[in-house]
Parts: sequence; structure tokens; C-alpha cells
Amino acid sequence: MISRRLLLRAGSATPLAALFASACTQRPPVTADGRYPIMAILEDAPDLRRFVVLLERSGMAETLRGDGPFTVFAPTDAAWASVPPEAGGGTGTTVAADPQRLAAVMRGLIARGRLSRADIAARDGLVTTLDGGQVRVAPGGQQVVRVAAASGARPAPSPTRAEGVGPAATISRPDLRASNGVIHVIDRIFL
Repeated sequence: MISRRLLLRAGSATPLAALFASACTQRPPVTADGRYPIMAILEDAPDLRRFVVLLERSGMAETLRGDGPFTVFAPTDAAWASVPPEAGGGTGTTVAADPQRLAAVMRGLIARGRLSRADIAARDGLVTTLDGGQVRVAPGGQQVVRVAAASGARPAPSPTRAEGVGPAATISRPDLRASNGVIHVIDRIFL
């Protein structure tokens, strides 16, 4: 048996204390099962870091920490990397440097209400975002769901600009349940 005196003599008390302190401060993993708020789920997702940073800069993170409910279309880091810098993608800061413009972009990715994929389908695929715009969620091939800025038309069958419709995104992880809403992870920016 190791005594406290032996640990102190060996100089091991500090690392041991650090080990116990870290064990006491570790939080349980965040899951998308409806127990955690939207921001906790987003912050825990390694592929959504850019989106979280932009939500914080825009002030929209505080909104998503509220009661909600909200529906969030969360672009992955890879999606942001493919967007031109002037639109907030890559390493560009043009949009990120303008809080009002950035907030407008972020509001285009958030809707009021807890809208699962089935709820959206029941609304003919139309979702009104916080910026007053609309996105259309429509089924694609092989159980794929596409999201695009709506202007009365269906999203493009591929992630390219179609007449009157912005680029389409695929929902790669739908229906991530949060205590204050739902998150749909998307692979492109459709604004």
C-alpha cells in the first residue's frame, strides 16, 4: 500500500492531484438525444468548429443558448472551407469582420421551431429562416435530403446553382435532437 507520506517524499503529489482534479472536472460526453442544448452539441462536434466560431462572432450563439425551440442547418468545416472568403468561408474574414452581415448569414441557417426531417416534409419542404428567407428541403436520390435557398422551386439535383435556387446542400446528419431544438448537419453552404 502506498502511503501519503511516501507520495509526498517522492514528489508525486502534484501529478497525482492533477490526475484526481482532471477526473473530477471531466464532463460526460454530449449526445444528441434531447438532453443537451444546441450550442453544447455544436461545440462538441469536431467538424462544426468554424460554424461555432461564426455563431459566437455574430452573437447568434446566445440566441441558440436560449429556450428556443430552433432548427439549425449546421454547415461542416469542410463546407465553410469551400465558400469564397468574401462570403465567410476559407480563412477569409470579410463577413466575419462585419457582425451585422455575419449575423444575417447565420440567421439564414436557423429557423424557429423544432423541425425534424418528417416535420419539414409535412410542410411541403419549406422552412422560413430567422432572416425571413426560405429554404426548401427535398428528397434526393438514395435517401439523400437536399436543402437549398428557396424561390418557389425545388433544390437543384446536384450541389450547383440552378435557375432561381441557390446551391443545394445535403443533410449528412439529420435530426440531432437538442433540449432546445434540432440540428441538421449539412455539407455545403446554400445561401
